[in-house]
Amino acid sequence: MSVVLALAAGHAHAEPPAATARPAADLDGTYLWLGPSGAATRIAGSWESSWGGGLQVLRVRERAPLGVAGGWLGAVHYAGRDGGRLWLDAVAGTRIAGRMVGVAAGPAVELGPLHHPRLGASLAIWAFAGVTPVVRVGALAEAGTFVELGVSLALPARRW
Repeated sequence: MSVVLALAAGHAHAEPPAATARPAADLDGTYLWLGPSGAATRIAGSWESSWGGGLQVLRVRERAPLGVAGGWLGAVHYAGRDGGRLWLDAVAGTRIAGRMVGVAAGPAVELGPLHHPRLGASLAIWAFAGVTPVVRVGALAEAGTFVELGVSLALPARRW
């Protein structure tokens, strides 16, 4: 009887291994982050609230010395001042005391309907704590220096 079953079963072959899902705790990968931001900005001698958003493309390697590397395109609009500001930063981060912290730096431009574009640059220090507090300092032609104290609420929209 077992010979009949063996002949009727046909050729035996191994199934390819099933794709294994990545553990939820494994955060390594390349991400697209999108989300809003808000800040208090000191520019031209007065404090202004500002709101905007950002798009970041970041490569995360939790256990590597360079834990985060990527780019950040962001924009804010001033609540009580003409126009707003755009920036394009290079981003780098590492783990310090169990938290991902880092820097972002790059060119910036202030735009407004009542003045020509004001070119400049900025440097930000950030820490990931569920939300991302950010301290940004920079300088813009004609507008001078600025300081921004804010928070980014970006979330991962895509993971590769």
